[in-house]
Amino acid sequence: MINPPSSATQKWVLTVTDYFTRWKKSFTLKESIESIIHDFIEGIVTRFGIPQTIISDNAKSFFGTKINDWALNLRNLSEDLFPTITPKEM
Repeated sequence: MINPPSSATQKWVLTVTDYFTRWKKSFTLKESIESIIHDFIEGIVTRFGIPQTIISDNAKSFFGTKINDWALNLRNLSEDLFPTITPKEM
């Protein structure tokens, strides 16, 4: 979550990283809902191909029926989950 909120009411940052090429891209979102996350990931897959792994911070937006069903249809895709870390814990 972005604090303080931006003037454009964007609250969330979704970051994509290709650890092999070190390519990174961040996107700001008004809402963190499953359909937006699904469409975003599907766009990345369409453009760059199926990733070997999707790493998530356990956000509920990544675990809905739509994303899970979609991921099951892709071969060799796994989800690695990391616990959410707050700045106080760093």
